[in-house]
Amino acid sequence: MLKTRRIAWGSILLLFSIWGLVGCGSNSQSDQNTGTQTTAAVDPNMPQFDDAFAYCQARETVDQPGPNYTGDSPPVTVAEILQQTLTESDRLPETWDAAQLSWRCMAGNVMACVPRQDMQCNVKLNFSRRPAPELNAYCSENFNAIKIPASVVSPTSPYDWLCDGDSPMVKDQRANADQAGFNSDMWFLIESSPES
Repeated sequence: MLKTRRIAWGSILLLFSIWGLVGCGSNSQSDQNTGTQTTAAVDPNMPQFDDAFAYCQARETVDQPGPNYTGDSPPVTVAEILQQTLTESDRLPETWDAAQLSWRCMAGNVMACVPRQDMQCNVKLNFSRRPAPELNAYCSENFNAIKIPASVVSPTSPYDWLCDGDSPMVKDQRANADQAGFNSDMWFLIESSPES
């Protein structure tokens, strides 16, 4: 009788152990799938690229370049073309720093961005009009403020906000999203020059 109970308890413990391993595995998979950006993983069947334009033609759309890109970071050619584009459009930031350049691939094209004082490159816009706790806190201390400072507003928000009494309200929309969800006013299509 005692031997039978020992066997039964052993079987139960074994089942719990297997269940725990399966559960932990599924949690790990879930954790890996969280996040809004996609970084290209290493593809053993794809060659490595030291040219950003060839890399994007091969990878098509990735939010961040992956290990198959082995060139300059950021790519010198991309920085030069972006600087020329911003200069010609009179949108070159006062503090231009090519080292801050971000780039990604969208539909096989190279896209590039330089952060501004109140806007970041590598964030996807959130079009929710539900005010964040920081906005509620600001308005509770700044009744009828005509504009909530950019330092208080989340960098993912495409809106300018004001305080209607002690309640945050959207004032206007300051940014639009491209097909990947990033700020289309900050990201520029970079076309390779004939020499490159």
